[in-house]
Amino acid sequence: MTLSTYEQQHRMRRRWDNFKVLDRTKTAIQWEGELQPQSQPYTVEILHRLNRQNRRGRHPMPEVRVTAPRLRRRSSQPDQPIPHVYVNEQTPYLPLLCLHDLASDEWHPRRSIADTIVPWTAEWLWRYEFWLRTGIWPERD
Repeated sequence: MTLSTYEQQHRMRRRWDNFKVLDRTKTAIQWEGELQPQSQPYTVEILHRLNRQNRRGRHPMPEVRVTAPRLRRRSSQPDQPIPHVYVNEQTPYLPLLCLHDLASDEWHPRRSIADTIVPWTAEWLWRYEFWLRTGIWPERD
């Protein structure tokens, strides 16, 4: 069964009390919070919409973007794109994070965002910082 926005909000508050609700309706919820995987804190925004399916009939995962500091390309390779992001057509300078293999069905709205999306985002940020330093995007084990 799909978790309601109220249930998602409750679970998020219990595990990540630094994430604040920006907006919540019956069909959508949006948070903003801070994660610091290694060297610096990042402000992250998560938007979760219920009752949506993509072209394959799957439930699209919540949209996650880093709002501050802005993600950047490696200074030594400015033509190389940032790995594992999607173009955000509404705000192209804030790409959406690719947190898992969409074909794997790891995400479903019955899963807690606090237990999946937020830890996956912290892991993504750790990999991003590693990539900035080394040019290598660490793969999952």
